[in-house]
Amino acid sequence: MELTDIYVFIDKVEKEFIFDFIKNWLIGFKTTDEVFEYPQFFGDTELETNDYFEMLSFVLAEPNRNYNFYFENGNNLQNPKGMIFIQNNNMYLGIGVVPSYENHFINKLSEQYKQELIICNGVLPYK
Repeated sequence: MELTDIYVFIDKVEKEFIFDFIKNWLIGFKTTDEVFEYPQFFGDTELETNDYFEMLSFVLAEPNRNYNFYFENGNNLQNPKGMIFIQNNNMYLGIGVVPSYENHFINKLSEQYKQELIICNGVLPYK
């Protein structure tokens, strides 16, 4: 299924924004990973858990901890994917939407977060 990714970019890591995003945009979503390792892609493992909130808390406890979380909701036909990327002390809070609902979700996210959004089909252009 082709999706358009819409991200809110925040230039500092703030727990309140993440938890607000989860509460408002990821209700009913499940993580796509069963096991979480930090660091995520290379290096000696500092933490391994099957608890998403434990890994999120660990990542948020210290600056410079990068992590990508992916979510899905097969019952949500308009926006079945969600993402939280914490990279270089920045946050990208995103949803993957069906292209025919793209404008609807752009308007809703813009209204809620009052800032420019990043819209892409494919690789996120990290700042």
